[in-house]
Amino acid sequence: PAWGRHVRYDGLVRWLRRYRIHRRLYPLWRDLCRASPEVALAPSAAAPLGDLWPFDLDFRLYRRVVEIRDAQLVLRPYLDADTVAEANHRCRDAGLVAEEADAAAEAACLGVAVRRRLTGAPSHSRLETAVVPETHGLEGEVRAIERLAVLYGHSPVVRAVAAVSYTHLTL
Repeated sequence: PAWGRHVRYDGLVRWLRRYRIHRRLYPLWRDLCRASPEVALAPSAAAPLGDLWPFDLDFRLYRRVVEIRDAQLVLRPYLDADTVAEANHRCRDAGLVAEEADAAAEAACLGVAVRRRLTGAPSHSRLETAVVPETHGLEGEVRAIERLAVLYGHSPVVRAVAAVSYTHLTL
């Protein structure tokens, strides 16, 4: 009976979708945990082979989302208004709109914050207010984090902002 919901077609499709999301979040989660290891609840689960374990996927996905959001809070002091402005400018130049632009700017700022934390470089000026994306429930949060993770790994905006911030770090 315990396997019944997983063996059904809809249960299997749901599990595969959540497994794909869990794997997609790994590169972002790995970098954030490398920069702020205190957010990882179980450091032994950081190995990629730990992701292959097929059980407790809902719990592990939930935990990964929480750890990513916690890392964002820890990395907050490494963000500054100049980086946010540069990210927003690059998003406008790329023609991104609304949610996609917000997610790309957030991903770019995270990349810069990770690099600053790892190199020990401070931010130039602190942000006055926290930018918290509005989501609706766990599913909305998972979708927002998945979009963030995909952009973090593949967006040209993220790479451009990282390149600009890297030149500022080396000057």
